[in-house]
Amino acid sequence: MAEFTKGPWIVHTDLSFKGKRLSDYKPDNDYAWIGFGESGTQLLAEVDRRRDGSSVYRERALPDARLMAAAPELLAACVGMLAVYEELNARFDMGDCDETIAARAAIQKARTP
Repeated sequence: MAEFTKGPWIVHTDLSFKGKRLSDYKPDNDYAWIGFGESGTQLLAEVDRRRDGSSVYRERALPDARLMAAAPELLAACVGMLAVYEELNARFDMGDCDETIAARAAIQKARTP
């Protein structure tokens, strides 16, 4: 299994990381960074939509960061739910559905180097 940075991952919208002091845009919409570690202050990723200048992209920076920060928990939840499903499927021969196929594909995507 591919290893990833252990969570929790935390979304930050302040601009204090690495001396960033930018006041010409709203941090909640244009810029977010994801931290990890005990205090959540080690940089994992930056989500910065300012380069494009489009309001559509600026409005997506924080939601994108939140989704990325939830990735470790989402992966664990998918693995756990699929394990329960497979146990039930072995007992009751329910067969696969679109959702279980999609869950397996997402887990494989997350784990493939």
